Amino acid sequence: MRSQLPKPATCLAALLLAAAAVPRSVLAQSASPPPGPAEEVDKNGKSGHDLSFAVVPGPIYNPSLGWGLLVIPMAMYNVDPADTVSPGSTTIGFGMTTTNGSWAAGAGQKLYLAQDTWRLKGGAGYANVNQRFYGLGGEATGKFVNMTMQAVLATAEALRRVMPAGFAGLQLAYRQSRFLGKDAVADAALDAAGINRAWVRNLVPGLRFDYDSRDYQNAPRSGLLGEFTIKGASEALGSTNTYARVSTLYSQFLTLDAESRHVLAWSADVEGGFGDVPFDEFPDIGGNKALRGYIRGQFTDKNMLSTQVEWRWGYWKRLGTAAFAGVGKVFPAWTEFGSAAWLPSAGLGLRYQVIPARRMNARFDLAWGKEGPMFYFSVGEAF
Repeated sequence: MRSQLPKPATCLAALLLAAAAVPRSVLAQSASPPPGPAEEVDKNGKSGHDLSFAVVPGPIYNPSLGWGLLVIPMAMYNVDPADTVSPGSTTIGFGMTTTNGSWAAGAGQKLYLAQDTWRLKGGAGYANVNQRFYGLGGEATGKFVNMTMQAVLATAEALRRVMPAGFAGLQLAYRQSRFLGKDAVADAALDAAGINRAWVRNLVPGLRFDYDSRDYQNAPRSGLLGEFTIKGASEALGSTNTYARVSTLYSQFLTLDAESRHVLAWSADVEGGFGDVPFDEFPDIGGNKALRGYIRGQFTDKNMLSTQVEWRWGYWKRLGTAAFAGVGKVFPAWTEFGSAAWLPSAGLGLRYQVIPARRMNARFDLAWGKEGPMFYFSVGEAF
């Protein structure tokens, strides 16, 4: 059984705004007490708490990383106390170090402003991680070479409300990465797969549209979220690569009982790459979000399709459980979609409310794919 740290080249953006995998948590909270049974948190998280703070430290383990420690401090708050509509804003940081010399650090920010008229995100991070390269595609061979991934990422996003549940706006990211083999055999494998061993530097602008009717940001019980993003880079604008990426994510949430203790959630994610897509932008199966149950980076290619369903049951005080299942595939081009192998997954999870007033959960998931069981610890729901 293996705990899993996500492939950093692909997941630094997510780490800026959410926690990565650790196998357990020790939680330190603000002095403000959690809401009692009669104190219902309203749909915008306004329960009389201006600031909620938590620190989530924990050990991690991975066969290629060894043992390590990940620390995630986070704060949630209302920017404007008079704003009765905006969700709570979030500031988060992370730091990771392991016994094989890997390390990563970064910080991220989410702001909800002016009665939820504006949604702003930003973050930056660096990773130097010793990891495995299994090759490209969705076929399991079990063979790998060892490499070091070095990556820098900075992101910014601004969305404005353009309709009652619709937000549109711009993204801008700076991505810099390289992958170094541990020996001549590894270098040859990276070269054969077209993986960059020299630095690539890409400035990646993008357009995004969200339709968000969820009742809550952190742990929705009703509503839906649709995200559409198109982005790319060009050598004409000074980038190393010329490429485009299109992604569509659809998630829906349904309360199954009058007390909102049982929630059914499902999602579908489609990602496509066109042109000279750098390896750090390849989507992949696995990690603590899309299709838990696989080593992140073992199944990766230019394009991905995945879908999953999850039943969430909050049953006692701050504790809850979850059961989930999904299926997906990666493939080099849409003309080869039919020949790519499907990768199923299923699992069970525990939930603990780190910040009850904000419905912010820490989660422990045990998942099975074709390659056997894996476990994950993260902050926030998978989708």
